[in-house]
Amino acid sequence: MSRSGTNRTRRPPRWCARCGHRPESTSSNRPATFGKRPARSGLRAPTLEVRGYAAIEARAARAYEDFVARGEYVFRSRDNAAVLRNIVKFNWEMVSTATGEVAGAGLEVLMLDDQGRITTDSQFVER
Repeated sequence: MSRSGTNRTRRPPRWCARCGHRPESTSSNRPATFGKRPARSGLRAPTLEVRGYAAIEARAARAYEDFVARGEYVFRSRDNAAVLRNIVKFNWEMVSTATGEVAGAGLEVLMLDDQGRITTDSQFVER
C-alpha cells in the first residue's frame, strides 16, 4: 500500500529468465524476441503475455521450435485446469525426454472471448 492508503500495482517487465531474453517490438508476425532480464528488477519468476490470435499462434510455434521439435522436451498439464467465466488456468511441466525429469514448470492463464477462443495467454514460469 502507498502512503496515501491506496493500493498501487506495477506491471512487471516482460522477460524470460530461462532464455535470458527481453521482448522487443516487432512488426512481423514472428513472436517477440527477448533480451536479458534486468538484475535490479527484484522479480524472481519470468512472465510472458501474448495478445491476439496471430501473436498467440506465433508464440506457440516458437515454443514448439525451441523446445519440442528437436525431441528434447515434451509438455504436459498438471491436470488442474479450472474455469471461471472467461478465464482458464492450469499448470504445466516441461519434461526431458532423455531423463523424464521436470526441466521447467509454470502457470498458464488464458482469457477467452464470447465464443470461447483464447484472446490473451499469460504465462508465469515457476522453474
